[in-house]
Amino acid sequence: MGTLAAVLGNWIQQIGQGWYVLQTTGSAFDVSLVQAASAFPMLVFGLLGGVIADRVDRTRLVVLTRTTIAGLSILLSALMWAGLAPIWVMVLIAGVTGIVWAFDLPARQAMAPQLVVPTARAAAIAWLSTAMNGGRILGPALGGMLLGIIGAAGCIFVSGLGFLVMAGLATRIRPLPAAPAKQRDVARELLAGLRYVGANPTILALVLLSATIAVFWQSHIVLLPVFARDVLVAGASGYGLLSAASGVGALAGALLVATWLPSHRQGWTLAGLAIASGVLLPVWASATGFLASLGLLLVATIFGAGTQTLCTSLLQREAPDHLQGRVMSVTLLTWGVTPIGIVLVGLLADLGGAPFAVTLVGGLSLLCCLLILVLAPGLRRL
Repeated sequence: MGTLAAVLGNWIQQIGQGWYVLQTTGSAFDVSLVQAASAFPMLVFGLLGGVIADRVDRTRLVVLTRTTIAGLSILLSALMWAGLAPIWVMVLIAGVTGIVWAFDLPARQAMAPQLVVPTARAAAIAWLSTAMNGGRILGPALGGMLLGIIGAAGCIFVSGLGFLVMAGLATRIRPLPAAPAKQRDVARELLAGLRYVGANPTILALVLLSATIAVFWQSHIVLLPVFARDVLVAGASGYGLLSAASGVGALAGALLVATWLPSHRQGWTLAGLAIASGVLLPVWASATGFLASLGLLLVATIFGAGTQTLCTSLLQREAPDHLQGRVMSVTLLTWGVTPIGIVLVGLLADLGGAPFAVTLVGGLSLLCCLLILVLAPGLRRL
């Protein structure tokens, strides 16, 4: 529940930021710049965050990071209400928040195996992934609806409350006893995590597939306000409905993986989900009617969220306990390169329009997924 509250809060904040910047500057590139500022610190600090997660009390770390993020969100909302939030302030606060996320996410993901006995671990990981991936796009749905009621600054304030809820709930978590880490040198621990991922072709393929979805496929989310305002001419209410369709699809995809995933041939299931997600994104971008756009976005997001959920579940299942934090931090490190996709889609939208931008990144996502699946036969044996 705490994870769901935090992920919802994060996306509600991004919805508020995106609409505020679009209304203030009118530039899709400026919207993507703020989003990129929040993602880039993962590239710089993600691995260090994984080492810290394997060395300290993860529960206390999550409480500290979530409280800090809550404070930053409430500060930003106050500046927006006061009219003191130009684009550079938005970028600065987004960047500082991204640094805190780099220490929070590895700790939160590595907590799952500590909370349950081994026989219940697979189910626990699946449900945690459901909360993460469902909330990741259910958040924009809620944010889009709140946007029309309380405005962009109100969305940021509500997101801060969500982070405080997570911090409070985290204080109630009591992990199972774990063996202390043997390696105490930070540099060696960083290298140990990287060596493990690099030496395990299947783990490496899962990391690369997760990166492909994060960099290319998910970049379309930043253009939802542009589609609503400029392509479909539906305004803030249309933005809320598009976000709602995206959220329903994401939740359905995550629940599908958590509840109906077959016990065998999971690699083939992952391949099917990844390919379908890449094909459907350009199809959605070509829709000109609002109802058709809603339906196609919902279906595309089912496959995209299902791919990310299954990827995360397989990574957590395959990684050994003592390397959980570092393996997940390598995955989160790939999210640090999401600014490439975000900035790319923003530039392309300014140059050739939002449909052209989404069609291109969807094609890149499909191409990368196909290459990974062909070059990593171990995935198909999972």
